[in-house]
Amino acid sequence: MSQQLQKENNSNELFPYLRAGMGAAEVKTIVKHWIEQPSHAKTFLDNYNQLKDIQKKKGFWVLSHMAQAGAKHLEEFQTPIFDIFKSTTERSIRRETFCIFFHTNVSEEIEGHMVEKAFLVLTDTEAAVAERHHGLQWLFRAAMQYSDLIPEIIDCLERGKMALTPSWKKYSEKLIQELSNGKVRKV
Repeated sequence: MSQQLQKENNSNELFPYLRAGMGAAEVKTIVKHWIEQPSHAKTFLDNYNQLKDIQKKKGFWVLSHMAQAGAKHLEEFQTPIFDIFKSTTERSIRRETFCIFFHTNVSEEIEGHMVEKAFLVLTDTEAAVAERHHGLQWLFRAAMQYSDLIPEIIDCLERGKMALTPSWKKYSEKLIQELSNGKVRKV
């Protein structure tokens, strides 16, 4: 993998190592490389619109793991990540952005937008479980600060559970019960 990362500089294609079939070990290697050389994350974000869809998805997967490794690694890239989040329709990129910003100190504007999107994802019948889960993390964290959000979270869970999988319905019912009793899960 490290040879492939080195070959990138000699290639006409940006980020050829961001490809389908990447495993967790490869992602860890790329994360380490991007943390050591933040210019790669900047180049990725600067050239985002020119990349193939799979490269965009895998790049955001890498950024998500970078955020989990330490928020400081992505603080300077909040604006381009946020701009991509606001304009993308790609669910995996939205999911990874929920995770990136959850692990990063963000502005009030970004936080408010993420909570707003989290409410929308919760009732979106097309949203994958992972995207809903990451949205819930945002909502639970917000509810710990602003308990007046709890009834709205319960309402979204009620509406969302009707059109989703049986397992999500069961999970939603459990969360509704906890929230109704005033318990907000730690995230």
